[in-house]
Amino acid sequence: MKLFTIAILALSINAYAQFPTNELVDLSSVLSTSNTILASPSAFPENVCSGQSVQLYAIPGGGPINYTYSWTSDPPGFTSDSPNPVFEPLVTTNFRVEINDGINISSGNVTVNVNELPRINLIPLNNPDIRIINAEEISVCPFQSITIDAGNPGSNYLWSNGSEEQIINVETSGIAEDLQEFEVTVTNPSNGCSNNANISVWFTFSECTYGISDVNQGGFLNFYPNPSPDGYFGYIIEKVKGEIKLEVYTSQGIMIKSEVIPCSNDNIIKSTLDLSNQSPGVYLLKALNNKTVMQQKLIIQ
Repeated sequence: MKLFTIAILALSINAYAQFPTNELVDLSSVLSTSNTILASPSAFPENVCSGQSVQLYAIPGGGPINYTYSWTSDPPGFTSDSPNPVFEPLVTTNFRVEINDGINISSGNVTVNVNELPRINLIPLNNPDIRIINAEEISVCPFQSITIDAGNPGSNYLWSNGSEEQIINVETSGIAEDLQEFEVTVTNPSNGCSNNANISVWFTFSECTYGISDVNQGGFLNFYPNPSPDGYFGYIIEKVKGEIKLEVYTSQGIMIKSEVIPCSNDNIIKSTLDLSNQSPGVYLLKALNNKTVMQQKLIIQ
């Protein structure tokens, strides 16, 4: 039997090797060149509404596994050293990432297209009947009706009162102060982007430019006795031309009586308002014509 000897040679490669050209070559650079990393960043989603979250991804190809990341943006304002950061861009933004494996650096870009949200201003402009308190509050006399416009023609609308129109009309009973609050969602049908806005409307008599003093300047109206023991109120009207409409409401805003009284400048009208069929309590009288408006509490004991 013949014996065969197998020799196992262990080769040790130096960092520098002698090539036939007699030049020393850095083998580490040769090896790293063959493992160049590739930065191919991506974003999801790539089309968003302003302020919507975007997930960025940096998945390098080739090279070792010990990467470092450096994200920047154009326009500036975003930086991160995470491989997969999250950001909420307000405008269309180009994101750039540099990936470093300790030897090689590779970079790449990805652009996220950002759609603008509908711009909403619910404050009525050029309306002398309202007072603007701030960007979301106005005050107005209870006798006034105002129009609130969500703008953005062609959009889809949903108001907190159920309306799906661009414009809503807001008013109150006119017999008491009131607060009404509204919210609207406006959606652009072309890109699906939505925005919300709120407005508070304070109906307050401090905003009225007319009242008892105006009645007294152009005429005179008085109810007596007040309080009334039985629900009968006498009244006197003087120096009023035209008609005066008398309306009586409960404290819950329900109208229980309405009558029109013809008047002339040279006549004094004396009559009685009969509320004898009503329960004891506080009632609100509104007297108005095309020039004057007055409110007064009537009390039945």
